[in-house]
Amino acid sequence: MLFAFGRRYLSRAAIILSAVVAVPFCSKARSAAEQGPDRQQELPDQKQTDQTQNDQQGQKPSVKANGYATRYWDCCKPHCGWPGNVGGGVNPVGTCDINNHSHGRHHLRQSSCGGGDGFTCFGMAPWAKSDTLSYGFAAVPATGSVCGKCYELQFNGEGHYGEDKGARKLATKRMIVQATNIGHDVNGGQFDILIPGGGVGAFNACSRQWNVADSELGAQYGGILSACKEKHGYQAELETYKSCVRGKCNTLFGASGRSDLLRGCMWFVDWYEVADNPNLQYTEVPCPRELDDISGMH
Repeated sequence: MLFAFGRRYLSRAAIILSAVVAVPFCSKARSAAEQGPDRQQELPDQKQTDQTQNDQQGQKPSVKANGYATRYWDCCKPHCGWPGNVGGGVNPVGTCDINNHSHGRHHLRQSSCGGGDGFTCFGMAPWAKSDTLSYGFAAVPATGSVCGKCYELQFNGEGHYGEDKGARKLATKRMIVQATNIGHDVNGGQFDILIPGGGVGAFNACSRQWNVADSELGAQYGGILSACKEKHGYQAELETYKSCVRGKCNTLFGASGRSDLLRGCMWFVDWYEVADNPNLQYTEVPCPRELDDISGMH
């Protein structure tokens, strides 16, 4: 991703070894400030807040921790799509073929990023439940049994790397995401949200699936928003970026059969305010039935 003063996101992708077969998984974008050897990072220990008030009310204390959000969509089969990578009682994430037809319970399809026909399904694009609540999916740090867990993200209006006009407009909004992927380059507290047009990173199955040139996907790291910032500069008005991204969404996803991707891309413009690395507080929550139904994980 790109943000003020021209910083870039770089990515490193890990190769996930299941008990049966080795497969490449989705690559995650990260900032120049996070470069360095790949390392596994845990979600930081969550700290209790408002404990006294909750104890007085006889309620379980709320538990939150600080974090931030990034974005990606590389069309690969996610890490949690392999039976060997999910915990007991959790089904693997469903995948689709190149035409977005579900593979059903055939969970051993090779990843599209390894030359196979296991792609991210279009229906995993994020969507708004209301003006202040959205649902979606995300990659989280590569540690422990995280597949299928859900987290509530409460945006605080701040940009992770400085002032960001889109992040400011996210203040008071929240999102519930389900973990469907991991990344050895996803840092503690980082949620890499699955957003169409968010950047492919090191692995790119989207050009093949969507039959488009790599250049139409925007910047490799950061996607179409990064391309718009390259075009208009890093101090342009928010509406300039939103108009640019909206146009690229229509160009990339306006074709027949890509309505879910178009919806998710427009969600990034209209609900998410093209926020670039917004800060947040997060807490683990029960998964909404709608997320489970789409991912097929429960």
